Amino acid sequence: MEVDSEHVHIEDAVQSGSGHTTVRFHITPGSSKTGFAGYDPWRKCIKVSIRSQPRIGEANAELISILAEWFGIDESKFDIVSGKKDRSKSVSIQGLSEGKVLEVLKKLQEDA
Repeated sequence: MEVDSEHVHIEDAVQSGSGHTTVRFHITPGSSKTGFAGYDPWRKCIKVSIRSQPRIGEANAELISILAEWFGIDESKFDIVSGKKDRSKSVSIQGLSEGKVLEVLKKLQEDA
């Protein structure tokens, strides 16, 4: 079943709070490469492929590393607030507005 691009809203994966923005991700560990893999309209989350395996926090560490690269801020500004042992995760980003987070995610989506 195809999704009409008009109904794909990457904004649904992002929520702002006081001093932070939270983004929902769905991770595919053990992939051939690490990177942005699209938007999942049913889960309302950003899909990310990760090379690392989901053991001893390796995939979580790689996720934080790629997010720091994408957003151009230090890894210490990211916190996995839910889903540390699941493929679906919510990540809090300190110090970036919802608008800036959406700008980066939309650019990644355009370049994919």
